[in-house]
Amino acid sequence: MIQEALSPLRRGQTARYQRYDWNTDRLNQWVIVEPNETLLVEGVYSTRPELRPLIDIAIFVETPREERRKRMPVRGHLGNDPDNNWLTPWMAAEDWYFANVRPHKYCDLRLAGL
Repeated sequence: MIQEALSPLRRGQTARYQRYDWNTDRLNQWVIVEPNETLLVEGVYSTRPELRPLIDIAIFVETPREERRKRMPVRGHLGNDPDNNWLTPWMAAEDWYFANVRPHKYCDLRLAGL
């Protein structure tokens, strides 16, 4: 994320990165992003400590754990994992991240995400 997208865009250069494909569980097509005045980076781990110096404004959308869990199958993230073997470690990783990294503490704005 830093080398392929955020750093080039901060320098006013075109960025190129591979999109993660949830259905195949691997990196897939390349995405080209042209520099722009506003860049939105979305994702659970988008406010990781190493990314913070490259982010001007961080918004944390706070969604209850059970609601996040319920949304995963609807988004198709579990298409290749009907028994939800993937979901348990994913939710454990999110729980650890929210409890230990505490991204909400470093955001400029917190929103309710229901």
